[in-house]
Amino acid sequence: MMTHIQFGTLLGVYLILVVINVKISGFSKQKDHAEKYFIAKSKQFLVTYATFNLVMVLVFIVGFVGMFVLWSFSPALFFLGVATKNLDPLLVPPRLRSGWSEFLGSVEIFFEGALFVAVFFGPARHLFFQP
Repeated sequence: MMTHIQFGTLLGVYLILVVINVKISGFSKQKDHAEKYFIAKSKQFLVTYATFNLVMVLVFIVGFVGMFVLWSFSPALFFLGVATKNLDPLLVPPRLRSGWSEFLGSVEIFFEGALFVAVFFGPARHLFFQP
């Protein structure tokens, strides 16, 4: 059985990976590429894409914070946010990423899977779901 402190530590490591990956991926370096891509899109696509990303970020943050405070509905919100985050690359063209960014992205996905298994099937299940 996983304690609240152990689960919080796992979430903290995941948060550090996400922050480092965002910092390393260098979105500002790819600004010209994104501008050229989005200028060619319709306003309807841009509104849909912006709404999708806003909802994704809000659901992800609410779910993540809820996992720290053990809200019973937070695992579903968190993993909905993770799923939509992983669907986002389907809407935009591939980005150039460094080797470190690619590596940290893979480790981040590994941690998402570990959190999913721990919460829904593993030792952290009792923290969110009562038998």
